[in-house]
Amino acid sequence: MNTSDFKLNLVISCKVTHDRPVNLCNRFDMFLGTLESYSRIPWNNVYLFVDLDNEFADRLHEILDVVQAKFSCECFVFNDFRILDQVAWQEFFLNKLSDDSLFWFTQNDDHPYIDDDIGYLLSGCNLVRQAGQIPCSLYLSHWPEILKLSGKLETPHAVSNYIVFSGFLIDSIQIFNSELIRQVFFQCDWGGKQYKRIDTLMRNVSFWGEDKGNVSRNDQLIYVPLKEICRKFAAYSHVYMDKVPPLKLSFRLESEAKTHGSLREMMTASHSSFWTAGNSFDVPESWIKRSIELYGLTIFEAKHPMIETSEINVSVGSGEQSSNNSGVTVKAPNAPSLIGRVKGFFTGSNS
Repeated sequence: MNTSDFKLNLVISCKVTHDRPVNLCNRFDMFLGTLESYSRIPWNNVYLFVDLDNEFADRLHEILDVVQAKFSCECFVFNDFRILDQVAWQEFFLNKLSDDSLFWFTQNDDHPYIDDDIGYLLSGCNLVRQAGQIPCSLYLSHWPEILKLSGKLETPHAVSNYIVFSGFLIDSIQIFNSELIRQVFFQCDWGGKQYKRIDTLMRNVSFWGEDKGNVSRNDQLIYVPLKEICRKFAAYSHVYMDKVPPLKLSFRLESEAKTHGSLREMMTASHSSFWTAGNSFDVPESWIKRSIELYGLTIFEAKHPMIETSEINVSVGSGEQSSNNSGVTVKAPNAPSLIGRVKGFFTGSNS
């Protein structure tokens, strides 16, 4: 398996502002660190729709500088606004959909990529591609929450080091296949409303309950990683989870040295939300053991049994070759490009 099996597109539409309930650091620096973390992934195309609050207006050039210096892709498109309405999204996605086109779609500025195994991520992308005409996605963040949710309605299955279950979930921090994009942005009637995030456009009653849910369908394949791919910068205190720490900014991208204990604690972290209501599912021991193997913890802990850390630092990846547990060798963008160089920069306005 390699990236020629599918086209991987990054689509970010968000607003960067300090007008948030929680800010652990400068919001623009956090977004820039998140963007830099994505640069280690071999994209075909990168599309950014970023609305900067007035206080960050003079730093727009830093976004362009990061993409030009760190990303390797065929095409880069930047606009200084975010898309809110269905017609604009349809215009954007028109002529971009195909069975082999996947979209890392996020309307968030704060879910950096924190794993160091690009091959593992690409193997998950290949599973999504294989779904073809079935709506399908790979859930990228909120790891403890999505692990538990996977067993709320049915017995989930392990497939190629991932978990898969049926449901309907369009939270905007996933890799979508083109069929799911088609159903959400073209076939669904938005009723003329604007959405900063599509999360609330369609909520499955089975997951959210009668009060919050507005659709009843379970025809989407949802893949869940057995490694932590992304993490919300401020972590998950909003669902009363205290076992996963917030992230921190630094000059290097570093992920915590997980151990048997810390990994088990994270995968089974207690929390409370609409997703957990009526959900008695417990993450199986076999998933924890497989995750331990994917992280290489059996070997690691034999050499370093006392290492326990609780912080992840987010920033720039290096140009060195990375190793992984998926049988795939990937070079970071500073090394010879896998896909090609950025061909152009395009700026636009909302006028």
